Amino acid sequence: MANAQPGRGRAVMLAVVTLALLAVGAGGYLREDAAEDPPRFYLPNSAGADLFTHADHMDIAGDCEACHHESATMDPRNCRSCHPATAPEGEPFRGCASCHDDPDYTADLLDHAGLLEIEDHECSGCHDPVGVSDAYHALCNDCHLQNDPDRFAGPGGQPLCAACHLR
Repeated sequence: MANAQPGRGRAVMLAVVTLALLAVGAGGYLREDAAEDPPRFYLPNSAGADLFTHADHMDIAGDCEACHHESATMDPRNCRSCHPATAPEGEPFRGCASCHDDPDYTADLLDHAGLLEIEDHECSGCHDPVGVSDAYHALCNDCHLQNDPDRFAGPGGQPLCAACHLR
C-alpha cells in the first residue's frame, strides 16, 4: 500500500469536502423556513446614497402611515406628488382659517380623508410642498435622533450625515 498513487487521497478528500459543502449549502437554501433577507434599497442622492432596509423600519414604525402619511396604498401616488424637487419657502402647513373665515367653522367638521375627497382639494391646498430631500430629512432625522441619538447624532445633537449617507 505504500505504492498508492500520490495525490489520489488528496483528490478524494477534496471531492468529499466539496460534496459536503454543497449538501450543507443546498440543504440550507432549500429549507422551507429559511430566512429571507429583508428588501434593502439604495436611495441615490447628491450627498451619497442611503441604505434603507424597509423591514427594519416597518418593525419600528408599527404601521405604514407613520412614514407614508394617511394613504398607505399611495393610490399609484409617489412622493413627488406632494414633495417636488424644489418648493417655495414658507410655513409647512396653512391653518384652516386661511381658507375658512366662517367663525363657526371647526377643523373637526371633516377628517383628513374627507377633505381629500372634496373636489379640487389636494395636499398643496393645506400643505406647502417641500423638496423630497427636506421631507426625508425631517421624517428620518426626527425618528432617528429620538430613538437612537448615540448612533445618529453628533456633538450638540446635530444629525450625523455619515450615519445614513454612504459616501
